[in-house]
Amino acid sequence: MHANASLTINPNHNNMALHISERNNVIVLKGNLTNANIKSLRSYLLHLFETKPKVIVDLNKVDCISREIARELYKVKKQAFSYNRVLEYIYNPKSEQPEAQKLLVK
Repeated sequence: MHANASLTINPNHNNMALHISERNNVIVLKGNLTNANIKSLRSYLLHLFETKPKVIVDLNKVDCISREIARELYKVKKQAFSYNRVLEYIYNPKSEQPEAQKLLVK
């Protein structure tokens, strides 16, 4: 994606829509991250690893993340690591500092 580009997954189901945009080399997710769209997000992120050694995903505008979805995000992070790529998630709506926003997933 180019700067300020965007993509919507599941646009016909507004309550399940996930909007993806890129700003300053950070992938910004907005909306609902669900079982219905996590596979599409996984494919999208893995595609980015063909050209980018590091991908940062901002989760601050995601409405809800279930434990199951958190596990799936962790699996994608592990898969990126197996490709010698880095995947970072950031989440902290109260802070403007990127370092304070890093979501630690081990």
